[in-house]
Amino acid sequence: MLLQFSVNNFRSIKDTVTFSMNTASNKATEHSFQVRNYHLLNSAVIYGANASGKSNVLTAMNFMKVFVLNLTKVTQSTDKLLYQPFALSTETVNASSWFEMVFFIEDVKYRYGFEADETTVYAE
Repeated sequence: MLLQFSVNNFRSIKDTVTFSMNTASNKATEHSFQVRNYHLLNSAVIYGANASGKSNVLTAMNFMKVFVLNLTKVTQSTDKLLYQPFALSTETVNASSWFEMVFFIEDVKYRYGFEADETTVYAE
């Protein structure tokens, strides 16, 4: 079960954006379920103005999945990693991108993330 996903410096996302499935209150409702001390939403909707980055949040989630599962089969040290930084700022165009996911498997809470650019994974 997904608790939250965060991304920074990816496509149209310059600053950290967090998508959370945690409810605003700690009360059980018909639209949530409980895992440990968390009340998680059954479903969620991403909405906003045109070109506000909605699709890029989902693309970032998919990028993280492809990267972690190595679906592109990057095995050579000379291969470039899939890297799409925010290109409209001189501060971020050469900076690394950061991804993090917090989730539950059964009742165990996990947090996994990484920071990378086109040649290097800086942190995991």
